[in-house]
Amino acid sequence: PMIPRPLRSAAFLAPTLASLLICLHLLPTSATLATVVDSGETKCVVVRTSNGEPRLAAISGNYDCLDDDLDPKAVSAYVQDPRGRQVWKSYPGKSEGKFRVVGRGRYKFCIANGVEPNQQSDGKERTVGFSIRIRDLVTERKELADKAKKERQARLAESQAKENKEGGVKDEEEAE
Repeated sequence: PMIPRPLRSAAFLAPTLASLLICLHLLPTSATLATVVDSGETKCVVVRTSNGEPRLAAISGNYDCLDDDLDPKAVSAYVQDPRGRQVWKSYPGKSEGKFRVVGRGRYKFCIANGVEPNQQSDGKERTVGFSIRIRDLVTERKELADKAKKERQARLAESQAKENKEGGVKDEEEAE
């Protein structure tokens, strides 16, 4: 039977979109944002590592207090795992920090302004920039291993070139 043209197009489009989504899922994901956190408040961003896949992901990022004229002591940042447990916390009084956790599921990255028990709210809002990256752990480890291998090869080549150069100088001295 003759299939109407629009249905044939839709039948073609569905597998193509599915393939595209699978490819996009395999790519690393990252975002760089900034937010204003009012005094006495906490703002959180939810990130999901995958849609039910069993593979682990590396969730990493950083934050930076953008108000250089304000004391950063009121600002803290933390990461919560899918069970709500705090798996990373910023150092007290630091205006910036980096984090990296490994897991899967729904994680929260939160920035607080004067809400910790040992912090005193100064009544001032803070602008905080942050970046979050999600990478497949297997891919990340492979890339790190490849990078380390290239660095070792470069050091070895440099060492051999230095030895050859020094050896050449000695040979000339011995010839005299």
